[in-house]
Amino acid sequence: MLDYARHRGVPAVALCVSNTYGPGDWQPTPHGSLVAMAAAGKMPVYVKDMAMEVVGIEDAARALILAADKGRVGERYIISERFISARELYATAADAAGVKRPRFGIPLKAMYALGFCGDVAVASRTDPQWIRKVVHFYRSQAVAEHRASRAR
Repeated sequence: MLDYARHRGVPAVALCVSNTYGPGDWQPTPHGSLVAMAAAGKMPVYVKDMAMEVVGIEDAARALILAADKGRVGERYIISERFISARELYATAADAAGVKRPRFGIPLKAMYALGFCGDVAVASRTDPQWIRKVVHFYRSQAVAEHRASRAR
């Protein structure tokens, strides 16, 4: 995007917003849906080996406004609050809503097995919660986002 803008003389600033959470974050993303499930007390398990970059939705909104007002043209900004385990994130959502926390941690390798079951569900035209590609995507993104944010 920055190259496109630079070549066409468009003043642009790029923002890389990590996974958002908090009141008013109603975008139906996979991440947001999982946080909502935890806040509704409908998530009995979490993935043990997962962690991700997160930022509160209100902080992300303020960062977008600041970047529009004060960001340097041609720059890219990473918008993140912290790197947090899935266990801590979902427990925080459950605590804030006054519901039971997810109690059991499932190893990532077991989630891949569940993802395979999800692939079978897709092939049989049912609606799975977890498919193998999604599990792999979450794992790879969490590590990549954290490394990128710490490198800056």
